[in-house]
Amino acid sequence: MNSLASRRRRFGIVIAFIVACAPVGSSFFAAENGGTGSGNFLSGFEDLPLMPGLTQVPDAGTMFDTPSGRVVEAYAKGKVAVADVAAFYDKTLPHLGWKKVTSHRYRREDEVLDLEIGEGKGSSNMPTTVRFYLAPNAIQ
Repeated sequence: MNSLASRRRRFGIVIAFIVACAPVGSSFFAAENGGTGSGNFLSGFEDLPLMPGLTQVPDAGTMFDTPSGRVVEAYAKGKVAVADVAAFYDKTLPHLGWKKVTSHRYRREDEVLDLEIGEGKGSSNMPTTVRFYLAPNAIQ
């Protein structure tokens, strides 16, 4: 089994476990963006999940290869609390092989993933925005 299929299978198991353990009524897993569920992944990334309640911003990111590896940038926004976004990725990413380096930085193999979580209030007027930035460790 290739590593991508293995990571996606592990992700599905982890999400099923987290959802089963989540308190009823928690906004943490509420899909407020018209049914986007935990099976969604960010475009341009192999296995980076899109938190329920966030919607990827189309045409806002970039992707290219360098001699050291790939660089991918994507944006998502939604009516979710900043703390919930951080908690979701803190719980989910380690199960996909990412190790937390700092507050919003993770490392896996030769890549570094940075999350920049905007200070939106989670309201329709000021949605929370998340920037996902993946680059080779050598560039960071």
